[in-house]
Amino acid sequence: MRPLVIEPKPISIFFSGPNSWQVIYDPQNIACQAEIPVIQKIERLKLFIKEQLLQKGSIINLSEDSLSELWQIPEVTTIIHFSCKEGLAFDYINNPDQTIRWFYPTASRKAPYLQLFNGSGWKNKLKATGARLLSKLGINAPIRDGQFHVQIKDNAYIHKYLKECNSVNYAVFTGTKGINRKIVVALSRHKKADFFLKIPLTKAAEELLVNEHKQLTVLNRLPLRQMIIPKLQPTSDVFIKISNVKPTKAKNSILLTDVHLKALEELYTQTATTHSLHDHKRNIEKRLINLASLEPSNGLDTAIVQAVKPMLMMLYQKLKNTNVIFALAHGDFTPWNTYLNQQNIHTYDWELSEDLPILYDAFHYIFQSGVLIQKLSFTELQQQIDQLSQHSIVQSLLKEHNTNFEQCYQLYLLHVISYYLPRYILQDMLHEQANWLLKRWYESLSLLKHSRSDVYPSSIPGDC
Repeated sequence: MRPLVIEPKPISIFFSGPNSWQVIYDPQNIACQAEIPVIQKIERLKLFIKEQLLQKGSIINLSEDSLSELWQIPEVTTIIHFSCKEGLAFDYINNPDQTIRWFYPTASRKAPYLQLFNGSGWKNKLKATGARLLSKLGINAPIRDGQFHVQIKDNAYIHKYLKECNSVNYAVFTGTKGINRKIVVALSRHKKADFFLKIPLTKAAEELLVNEHKQLTVLNRLPLRQMIIPKLQPTSDVFIKISNVKPTKAKNSILLTDVHLKALEELYTQTATTHSLHDHKRNIEKRLINLASLEPSNGLDTAIVQAVKPMLMMLYQKLKNTNVIFALAHGDFTPWNTYLNQQNIHTYDWELSEDLPILYDAFHYIFQSGVLIQKLSFTELQQQIDQLSQHSIVQSLLKEHNTNFEQCYQLYLLHVISYYLPRYILQDMLHEQANWLLKRWYESLSLLKHSRSDVYPSSIPGDC
């Protein structure tokens, strides 16, 4: 039998809660990449439950046994069956590595997982249209990669947020791998998702959700006209609940447009402050000290990492006493965190929001889209940066705040690389896109005005 469960933790936490215990019952030894305990003997499983000292939790069952005896134990609030067809049916859709990406009730006829999908390009739009049509016809089998069944008691954690949200349709995104991983749930009473829940899977993710709550509280008080911001909903637990900002006729753009820049200009105008790099500098300095001691062993290009470290330190030394124009930034301003209509930009996922040097979000949009979606050469990427520097909105913004484009660009590179590079080095399962970004970062640092000297090599280490 092929492995049926990979990365079961997000699924079990969704049903039984972030502070619950989880265990896999796997008598045939087919579990793969399990992050939680795996037990093969039923007596050992009973002992494990007893050892949890009356704490509630869930069992992921890979056997064909319904585990009816264990279902009688009060502390077992949920059993998730991948072979036995006992309980409510859920369909799931996998990532390319066969881990579960989305799951949702089989009975749903609205393809609710598409509320969590924000893709660009005709292929993605065609897939989404096809999925919606098949779902309306009740034909889910061609869409799904598999199915599991769940027994849920009345005291299971899932009822806590479903009752608070008063929703009948939902879909669950199991989150992106890494220390910031979280579950995102789309809930709806009608055709469109009414709001989303975010449930942290790690301490780091919990801290990010606290920050998002804080920043959305600030943003909701601003008289913004160009940018549509999610509204916070009251909750009584570690998860946060936010409104759905997706417009009825949602569009997406891989290019930074006038609509994006007008929205950023408005945000900067209302939140900009001028002060030294002191607080920002302190964070950067800690990151660079930490980075100096880290060595990649996960497939990240070691030669480029070693070349980037002194370049970042020299850039920091140049900028550390600089007075900087800061403004509230999104922090992860990308095509997949935004929607467009003719006059507004609709933004979500404000977890990384903080005060950052102006134009940070504009540079980030170009890099993330250019490298990860468009797969631009370095020359093509630089052309987009140069076009940004000449844009009338940017020119007006720079003049208003008495700053220059080159400094803003340098500050962006210093911040973004010092933030993400240590995380990439420490990441166990590195995605190949990390090396794409690393290469473009290196090339960008090499072309900065401050770096045009013999200190830096003119080509990427290892390139011919």
